[in-house]
Amino acid sequence: MSVSPPASPKRSHPDEDGSDRPVKQQKVDERDLPSHFKGLKQTQRSGLEKVETLKSLKRSLEPEEDVPDFYGGRTKIAKLDDINADEETRRVRVANWANTIRRKKEVAKTIINADLASMPVEQQRGFDNFTGVLCYRISLFQALLHVPLLVTLLWQYHLPSACTAEDRTKCLACTFRSLIVAYWKAKAPGGGVDHRGPGLALSSIFKQIHVLLRSRGWTEQGQADPDEQLTFIFRKLREDLPTSVYSVLDSLFASYTNQKIPCACGHSSITTGTQSQMTVCLSPKISNGTLLQYITRGLSDTVTYRCANCHSEKARRLTRTFDYLPEILCVQLSRLDNMGRKINTVVQIPDLVDLTRLRNEESMGKEREEEPLKYELTSIVQHRGGNSSGHYTCSVEGPDGRWKMFNDSRVSNTGKGAVGNNFTPMLCFFKRTR
Repeated sequence: MSVSPPASPKRSHPDEDGSDRPVKQQKVDERDLPSHFKGLKQTQRSGLEKVETLKSLKRSLEPEEDVPDFYGGRTKIAKLDDINADEETRRVRVANWANTIRRKKEVAKTIINADLASMPVEQQRGFDNFTGVLCYRISLFQALLHVPLLVTLLWQYHLPSACTAEDRTKCLACTFRSLIVAYWKAKAPGGGVDHRGPGLALSSIFKQIHVLLRSRGWTEQGQADPDEQLTFIFRKLREDLPTSVYSVLDSLFASYTNQKIPCACGHSSITTGTQSQMTVCLSPKISNGTLLQYITRGLSDTVTYRCANCHSEKARRLTRTFDYLPEILCVQLSRLDNMGRKINTVVQIPDLVDLTRLRNEESMGKEREEEPLKYELTSIVQHRGGNSSGHYTCSVEGPDGRWKMFNDSRVSNTGKGAVGNNFTPMLCFFKRTR
């Protein structure tokens, strides 16, 4: 039986402070060998062979331990991929995935009864653009601060005393909760002011978040994009929030997609994934195109695909459907073409969008017949200007159902029908209706 040579023990050498510490093994150079080992021929013995001979003899006399053959077991377990997974197996796998998300939705529904009384209309106000280039963040924050589910989740379910971050002063979830409390001057359940958040002025907390985001890795060269900021914030919230709380946040915003590429041989490649934003490309332009038409077009494409079953390679049709859609739908309108130029295509944003026909019917079960996927517009982040400069504003539906436009520190009344006038919609938030 072939036996590997024994591992050499780690050497140690005195450190500068006099203490011995192990060092990483290195390849021994001939110059480092003791003088009586140098010049030995392969047929000559150095004396070290006795150690290996004894170990080899010991192994031959002693029975081997009953160690499970993990590698051998792998040959008995077929990898569950697109080739050997039949349609029923795939359907069960997707159904289990959908059931997991559905359970998250049930948890999310426990906080859907958000108390709008904790969001008094008179507290709606703007933010000071103290650097001159923070309009993208101000507009995004206004949209997020007017999502009752998000406000309720962070306010009631992420108490500072339950923070699990190593350094609470660098916890974005805690700081954003403080912003929520300061913005709405939220009251604790049962009455009274909520003193669980820092008693700082709104402008001070906004500046504190600015410093915190930079310390956590956010970089910007002048003007930035609200969708990139949103992605960064969600990534940091995932790091800061306990798993139980973030799973609810994820269930509020995450869409679960099902991508399928069928082949003429009968085999289909199935890929599932998640996304917190639905990105919609506006190029090329659809004449008098609606938002739903642009969304639908982005869910199908023609791609060159090599079938894993018959190995034929040709252009095939790729389609995407949704295994599950969230309570809060965030739609990003991609307005840059392949050359980096801004796309000024006018898209009318509807008050209500119906995505029922875009879901994967195979994984919905009874919900397919009972619950349509309709979404009502709640806020829009808008932009005016070119791709290298411009200004962001946000139009939001308030707790009283009336729309306001937030332009940095200025707040004005507007109507839902006037949303998008003189501005280009960039980021849209919808809430699911039932």
